Amino acid sequence: MRTTMVSGVIAVVVALGTLTVPPLIKALSDDPPAPEVRLASVIVHEPDGDVASMEFTIHNTGSSRGIVEEAVFTVEEVITVVPCVGGGIVELSAEYDLLLPSRAEKGDQFTVPVSQQVGPDEADRFAINARLDQAAMGFETLFRLDVQLAVDGPAEDLAVGTVIVSLPHSPANSSLTYWGGEHTEINLQWMESQGEAAQGVKECIDENTQILHDFLKAPGERPPSLVRLFDELDF
Repeated sequence: MRTTMVSGVIAVVVALGTLTVPPLIKALSDDPPAPEVRLASVIVHEPDGDVASMEFTIHNTGSSRGIVEEAVFTVEEVITVVPCVGGGIVELSAEYDLLLPSRAEKGDQFTVPVSQQVGPDEADRFAINARLDQAAMGFETLFRLDVQLAVDGPAEDLAVGTVIVSLPHSPANSSLTYWGGEHTEINLQWMESQGEAAQGVKECIDENTQILHDFLKAPGERPPSLVRLFDELDF
């Protein structure tokens, strides 16, 4: 230490060299490491046994363990397709159930409690199985859902995006439902055999075709049958 007289004022200068913060103080001042959970993939399966399964694969690129606590589904749109005539890379770690009301409305929100832990630089895959809350009475109901995964702690929630599920079955497998692909010829043959009695059926098929087109033209992950159906739709 040296003492210097500057304009009548005594200045005390202490030579410390490079100031080093003790490790304990530095550790207390730093923010704790946060997980960074990212979406690797989402797959929407064909409905099977009145259940439509959605698989979510996530990857934690952060330096601490991330815990996904909830999957939140918000209804963007719902349509009903009426019958016009009566008739693995990552092993799946867990499955959860999502009960959807057949009369759901836009903005309705459904939360599925989950418990998925994914360590640093690890991947995890889990499924959420959607089903209707009551018998469908022969109708096919299509839901367009926005999906968010709620992550515990300081990590940001994960925006999955939009998925489309069809319950209890896919309308792509139903004849006399819409115009498109092989169904067009089948529909025309049946209507020809019925004569004037088929007029109401034609109007129903026309309406279904328009409804399906307007619904499926919006983006969203969907099962292969709905991809094929949209490509085949014939106005």
